[in-house]
Amino acid sequence: WNWYDRWAQKSADFWMRLRVVHHCTAPSGIRSLHRVRPWCGICRTTRESATSVPVCVGASRRSDNATAGNTCVRMVSTSVGCSRRLASVLLAALLCAHLADALPAKFDALQMRWQTGNVTSRGKVSVQQQSADQSLYGAEDLDKVAYGNPGRWLVKVRPSASSEATSNACRDIMNSICVEAETNEWDDADNGNFHGHCTWRDDNECLFTFEAVRPDIDIDKLLLAYEDSIEFVERDMKMIAEQECSYNFPQTNAPWHLDRIDANSLSNVLDGSFSVPESIMGENVHIYVLDTGLLDTHNEFSGRVGEGTNVLPGSYPWMTEDDNGHGTSVSSVAAGTTFGVCKCCIVHPIKCLDANGDGSYTDVIGGLSWVRQNAVGPSIVSMSLSGPTSEAINQVIHELYVDGILTIAAAGNENVDACETSPGSSQYAVTVGASTLGEGNVDLRSSFSNYGSCVDIYAPGSSIETAHYSGNFASSTRSGTSFSAPAVTGAAALYLASYPDSSAEVQKQKVLEASVSVPTIESGALMLSLNDLDVCPADAPSQDCEVSSWSSWSPSSCPDPGSVCGKPVQKRERVILTQTSCGGASCPDTSETRPCTGDYEPCPSDFPTQWFGTNDQRERPAPDLDIQGRTMRFEPAGSSSYNGCIDDHTGYSPLESFTAATRLDMGDDSYIEINLGDGTFPFLGSSRDVLYIGSNGYVTFDEGDFSY
Repeated sequence: WNWYDRWAQKSADFWMRLRVVHHCTAPSGIRSLHRVRPWCGICRTTRESATSVPVCVGASRRSDNATAGNTCVRMVSTSVGCSRRLASVLLAALLCAHLADALPAKFDALQMRWQTGNVTSRGKVSVQQQSADQSLYGAEDLDKVAYGNPGRWLVKVRPSASSEATSNACRDIMNSICVEAETNEWDDADNGNFHGHCTWRDDNECLFTFEAVRPDIDIDKLLLAYEDSIEFVERDMKMIAEQECSYNFPQTNAPWHLDRIDANSLSNVLDGSFSVPESIMGENVHIYVLDTGLLDTHNEFSGRVGEGTNVLPGSYPWMTEDDNGHGTSVSSVAAGTTFGVCKCCIVHPIKCLDANGDGSYTDVIGGLSWVRQNAVGPSIVSMSLSGPTSEAINQVIHELYVDGILTIAAAGNENVDACETSPGSSQYAVTVGASTLGEGNVDLRSSFSNYGSCVDIYAPGSSIETAHYSGNFASSTRSGTSFSAPAVTGAAALYLASYPDSSAEVQKQKVLEASVSVPTIESGALMLSLNDLDVCPADAPSQDCEVSSWSSWSPSSCPDPGSVCGKPVQKRERVILTQTSCGGASCPDTSETRPCTGDYEPCPSDFPTQWFGTNDQRERPAPDLDIQGRTMRFEPAGSSSYNGCIDDHTGYSPLESFTAATRLDMGDDSYIEINLGDGTFPFLGSSRDVLYIGSNGYVTFDEGDFSY
């Protein structure tokens, strides 16, 4: 006996770990957390004083204390918390072994382990131990669980052995659980109430899906409350189709928009087929389409639809069905089997436009933010939507760019300068205009397409064959920059498939390099050309850009401050020896400029303030006036004149008093037209809406000769 006493004392911690559920006695008012079964251990009570603990077997659920009909064995703990009676020790062990076999199991694929016996893994559940917020789960976890909801659990009910009809017995238990989950009084106190709702159920299989409000807390409380009636619970995980995507190129009888972008030359733009470099499939690339949703059952996307969301007000996140058709058509041009560029890319519908095709800044930003938080693998964002210029939208696009996710944006269909729109005005997006074929298969700008310096590249956008949301095999013909942009999205995805670790900066560079100059669209216009996409065979080594060493600074030294005026600078250059290819590192800057330090005097001119709009040579800037690194400031000089003053300033971007600055790089004898739109510029008593900035430094209000 003494030996057993000593063994029991030394094994106190071991016995405490054999707890099954909670102690059968409880303070008045405490409910389901305190079950009638005991802790399976003889050290359950405090060590300050000897206390007897009843072990209650067979008590009914919801009993706060041992009730009639229960068989109770009284164990006695001493001041050291351990029984001195061998019979009590053996009885506790037997009870533990018996009860653990009948307990429900909890399987969580996020943890990849079975949890039996103490189903909560923590003993008594405490609300304070875990937040109900799903922020406890990282993006990687949310991508694994069904519908991005870690609170979804499959519950297997154990039918009553005495019931004749199994399905009826399961149905009654499931009804009880589902009603209680939605009607339990909410209380943050540790009262054992669980909360959630039931979604799918199968009475014959005794299975149902329970969506817990608090992903782990409420399922643990459910298990404690219905321990006798549940066989196991399992977190509901996402399932995907295990199939390989493949496509046999060339595609024959290809739609004209695909046929055009793989043309070998401008003289032979259509040959009836479509191919991509190295027959790239793009199966590892994810395209997030911000639009009206997606008909995910359409044959164009079979087995290639990933998780998306709905960010519209009052909508459930999983409601990504296309109720307009625009999103389905756009997605098919990017990644459709028949109509798309990237045949095996995975499409993720981000529903931010409603059934009318309308949304808001808030909705679009919400969609972009969701992508930033949840994007998986190599990712591209496609935005076939447009609105007034938005600093907030452009900022989020920049944040995605920094994160390595490139955005492809439609230029818009208003036949105006794309710089007046968002996302088309974002310098971190690839903005796409729409083209069509004219007589003789000459590329022309579609009449509706926006244009201008913010358009980076053009792609076919008139009479485009696309999928249609009216049926799984339906198609339609659409026009708009909405359908030129996803073609470029597909091209960017092909590059990303080959070089998944490339930065957004490199992706944008390579997409723009995959082009040919088409002056018939507009001056400086580029047309997407997949044949020029810089991808190589899988076994080809990458080629980093190689540059020469820097030249010496020129001039070799800065002049003395008293010998020259203005802001002298030194320059140096290097040349590119080998261009980057096959996913190699991009080329660095090939020129550098550094200002000379010293107290240099401003260059003199006939007038301290330069006047514009005059032919008087004396009023023009001095020939040696150096405005490098300075700011041009316009201000009224009176009722009939306007001044242009040159202020000292060092640096281009950003100016201290502005959030951003634009540097104008022009060739000789050239100029830039600045259209102020609805705004006007007061000058000599009249209002002007156009400015011309010449490469020779002049600013005028009339287009003229800037060669002098």
